[in-house]
Amino acid sequence: MKASTIVEAFFVFNSTFVLMNDRRSNIKESVRKELEFDKVISLLKDFAKSDSNKERISSLSILHNLKVLDFHLDCLEEFQYIYSDTKFPRYEYIDLSEVIKYLEIQNAVLVEEQLFKIYDATNWVNDLIYFINHNDYEIPKIRLLLGDLKKSLTIKNRIEKVFTPKRFIRSSASKNLKFIRQEISKKRAKVAKYFQESLSHYVHLGFLDNIKELLPDEKPHY
Repeated sequence: MKASTIVEAFFVFNSTFVLMNDRRSNIKESVRKELEFDKVISLLKDFAKSDSNKERISSLSILHNLKVLDFHLDCLEEFQYIYSDTKFPRYEYIDLSEVIKYLEIQNAVLVEEQLFKIYDATNWVNDLIYFINHNDYEIPKIRLLLGDLKKSLTIKNRIEKVFTPKRFIRSSASKNLKFIRQEISKKRAKVAKYFQESLSHYVHLGFLDNIKELLPDEKPHY
């Protein structure tokens, strides 16, 4: 069964439960079993890509407010509408639950993987905002969800100041790092110079043959 089919089935079930209003709980439970609501929940959990989403799905309950249900259905319909556009930003699920916990701790330190999760998520949100603002889609519910959210380059620029496009740390990330790398570069240059001088010296004395030996899948070695 496709994920989209499961989601649609779930909303159909919820629509049915809305009509039940405040009837007795035993009636709701019987209908829940008859429509295999728990089985649908289980199927949805199989498509969840994080433990946090599995928890959200497990906690889903019967909707009694028709306005809330209509709002969610409208959001789903609007999202399907814009998602079908080939220019819609490419989306990959990013679990930020753990990262957000660290951000709430003062002076917490994030590892590179966590920083790039924030970076990728920020870029996607910016791309989504750009996409919505530069297309004339009638999506009032999604625009309501976004509220006054605007494109921001602050996080993007700060991370790019430290990392290169290939995600290596820049030498300019800190004064100490720049100095250390400069010293390493100087030492390497000196070692290479001394090695070549020694090699030439011993070749000249006849202790070494001036023949390059090639090893499989490796660079030439003397």
